[in-house]
Amino acid sequence: MFTNHPFNLKYGRRTNINCPVCGLRFEPEPAFFEGALYFNYAMNVAIMAVSGVATFYFLNDPNEYYYFGITAASIIALVSITSRLSKSMMLHFVGGISFDKKYKEDPVSNPAN
Repeated sequence: MFTNHPFNLKYGRRTNINCPVCGLRFEPEPAFFEGALYFNYAMNVAIMAVSGVATFYFLNDPNEYYYFGITAASIIALVSITSRLSKSMMLHFVGGISFDKKYKEDPVSNPAN
């Protein structure tokens, strides 16, 4: 689905126009992935909650600068993964596109392998 490695900071979030294996168009309509921002927001809220609770328990309730720093660092460290995952979730849950296992398991029908 994506053109580059997730930690390629310049091009890591770019998607292919069509699937190289089955030819599926990844963007069913213009600006389809704008809705992926809602999934990304939800994941970032979860990251903030987890990092806040972990900071509280592991550092024995430090001052607010530690909470801010650790939360910001964890969100920045995971931004490439959450943005890719949110686009995949948008295609699956909203676009109705799901993974077809036959392209993974059958090397004859999967020319990418």
